[in-house]
Amino acid sequence: MEPVIHILGALLVILALVPALAHALELPGKRRLEPGEYVSVQRIYYPGFTVIGAAEPLAIVAMLVSALVTPAGTDNRLRWFALLAVGAAHAVYWIRVHRINQVWLRDERLTAAGSAFFGAGPRVDLDEATFVRSRRQWERGHVARAVLTGAATIAVLIALA
Repeated sequence: MEPVIHILGALLVILALVPALAHALELPGKRRLEPGEYVSVQRIYYPGFTVIGAAEPLAIVAMLVSALVTPAGTDNRLRWFALLAVGAAHAVYWIRVHRINQVWLRDERLTAAGSAFFGAGPRVDLDEATFVRSRRQWERGHVARAVLTGAATIAVLIALA
């Protein structure tokens, strides 16, 4: 059972990497967009990225279980590192990204689950003056998440070897 837990943890960490890496890779192209175009493009991520986003908290739980079931005396530092890195990426989402996602989706028709999720936390409004700062915060948050989940992916794959 232990190998299955480790493999499941690795798969969930990889799935958590996918949306963060996708956001980081699209950044150069999106920076060329005008504010109105940028906001329109942001709406294409829902609901797909919301669904894949469920992998992240599941990865945290799976990596915790993976680290805890590893036999005593085994070098387990990489699994603990992966857990901390995915946990940090999740914290970055809630601190740097979530409030801005609420703005991008404020005019979208969301499912009940989407409304509940994106309704969580304080809301923010953007005007011309705060748009650039908020966009930069959202983009840098996703780059940080890509770095953190990328590091977690490497650590967990090395731990599996």
